[in-house]
Amino acid sequence: MTFGSLTDIDVRRTALGILSSGGVVILSTDTLPGFTTSVSSAAGLDRIARAKRVEDTRPYILLASSVEMIARYVSSFGCGDRTHLAAVWPAPLTAILPAGEQAPAWAGATIAFRVPDSAGLRDLIEELGEPVISTSVNIAGEVALKDAATIVDRFAELVDAVILETGAAGETASTIVDLTGPQPVVVRQGDYAWATRGDSKPSN
Repeated sequence: MTFGSLTDIDVRRTALGILSSGGVVILSTDTLPGFTTSVSSAAGLDRIARAKRVEDTRPYILLASSVEMIARYVSSFGCGDRTHLAAVWPAPLTAILPAGEQAPAWAGATIAFRVPDSAGLRDLIEELGEPVISTSVNIAGEVALKDAATIVDRFAELVDAVILETGAAGETASTIVDLTGPQPVVVRQGDYAWATRGDSKPSN
């Protein structure tokens, strides 16, 4: 296990090496700690699914470094607006969008993206050159883990590294908003107060 920030070049290089080779890391995010692997790693996806005891075809949230990266994987920004989302992100807001041709097969017709409010994590993803899968550290149906010692005790042997930032801000899951219909629909209320920030109406 490594305690450190992804803003530290050496720490980020460690994570980048693992993700570049298709491995799995448990990382701090702007919300909850997450199992993380590159979007192109089928082996990494399978390992995460086995650790969480779920099917490897279930949908996952993807983290991207920018709206520009997201645009490569979606067919549109749905009832949202790219410029508006670019102004909102980075934030603990996940948007469900229509999947594009480059989206992974498991995504189906829709795909969920967030640009995390963590400069080190965004830098890591940018250096990797592709989005990463990020999903809470837990067995499906159980409470998502936040405590580093518990995470290490239960899951360290199932991943290539655990890199957690001491005092990381994330304590709550992200807000999820579905933008694939005619109007935005809040699927899960989390750290981002979508309805109170004038975001409930698309800015097309």
